[in-house]
Amino acid sequence: KAVDEAPEGVAVGTTGGAAGAEELAGEDVPDVTVCHCPDPGAMRSFGLDGGRTPEVMLSTSENPARKYRHTLELVRVPSPTAGGSSGSSTWVTAHPARTNAIVAEALERRLIPALGSYSSIFREVRFGSTSKSRVDFVLTRDSGTRCFVEVKTVTHVFDAPSGVRVALFPDAQSERARRHLEDLMGVVRG
Repeated sequence: KAVDEAPEGVAVGTTGGAAGAEELAGEDVPDVTVCHCPDPGAMRSFGLDGGRTPEVMLSTSENPARKYRHTLELVRVPSPTAGGSSGSSTWVTAHPARTNAIVAEALERRLIPALGSYSSIFREVRFGSTSKSRVDFVLTRDSGTRCFVEVKTVTHVFDAPSGVRVALFPDAQSERARRHLEDLMGVVRG
C-alpha cells in the first residue's frame, strides 16, 4: 500500500514478543491494534519502550491466514539536536524488506544519479571467501566494473552538532552486522 493510504496511529509500546502480544490482544482495550513488526533490530530511537508515543503507519492485509492483520511500516522518529532539545522528525521504515524494494525500483528507474550508469542489476549476490555473506545488489557496467550496494534499514537518526542529519547503522551491537560489514570491507580492499 502507498504510505499516504496506510492507517496512522500512535505507538504505545512493545509487548515483549509473541507472549506479550497475545496477552494484549486478549484484552478488551479500545483503539489498540496489535501489529506485526518485521524489523528484528533494537529500534531504540523509535521510543517504543514507553519513553514517548511516536506516530506510526501500518499496512493492512486481508489475508485471513495472517496472525496479525496489520504490519508496522513507518515510525516518525524525532531528531534531537545536539543541545538535547527536540529537533525535526523523519519517517523511518520498520520494514527492512520494503527498503530493498524501494531501492530496487530506484535503481531500475535510474533515480540515483551516482548509480545510473550501470547496465545490469543483480539482487542478493553471495560473496566473500566462504560465500556466506550476501550483498543486496551488484551493479555491473559493460566494461565489467562492479559496484556492491548494501541497503540497511536505518532506525537511529539524529542531528549532529554541525547541523547535518546523521543516520547510523546498526542501532545496537550486532555480531551479524559487524561480520557483514567486515566482509564488505574485504571486497573494497580487494
